Amino acid sequence: MIQPDFALTPEEQKLLAEIKFKVSEFSGYKDAQRNGKTVNALVKSLLKRKAIPAIRVKWFTDPELNPGGRGKSRKDIFDCNGSSGDEMLEHPSFLEFLFRFLCGPDLPKVAITTFRAAVVGYGKVTSGDIDGLRKTARSLTRQYQLNAHSAADDFYLLALECGVWHSYAESIRETVRSVR
Repeated sequence: MIQPDFALTPEEQKLLAEIKFKVSEFSGYKDAQRNGKTVNALVKSLLKRKAIPAIRVKWFTDPELNPGGRGKSRKDIFDCNGSSGDEMLEHPSFLEFLFRFLCGPDLPKVAITTFRAAVVGYGKVTSGDIDGLRKTARSLTRQYQLNAHSAADDFYLLALECGVWHSYAESIRETVRSVR
């Protein structure tokens, strides 16, 4: 089961336990609809009490934090595809964003800890520190044999969560994307 990195209310825990995060687990259309309604209820509860870390919400809603989004946020892309509001929250494609709202970057725990320690080691990250952080992210991607494309976006989110300026985080993302 998914383990959020912040506290849920008992009702939210119950909702989370009912959610299937893999579309392949759905047993049909009605199951997908039920799952979507449960996701909707959970997200609304989390947003109402402002439980989701602010940077994760901003990562989803701010066009500036969506490299390669051509001026659109991740939320805007749902809107452009005809899914907004409840439809967006209930769409199976929203599950990957729900995971990141709850747990943050989808990386091995040891990779997250190692990268966070590297950022802390630099103190306030400046342009002179980025090369070291890019090397750390690249090395972790190789060490844990991560898919470079998806790991790039997760290291980007991780860098943002660590307080790294978005342009520097984008540089880290591009470095990880180039891993072969």
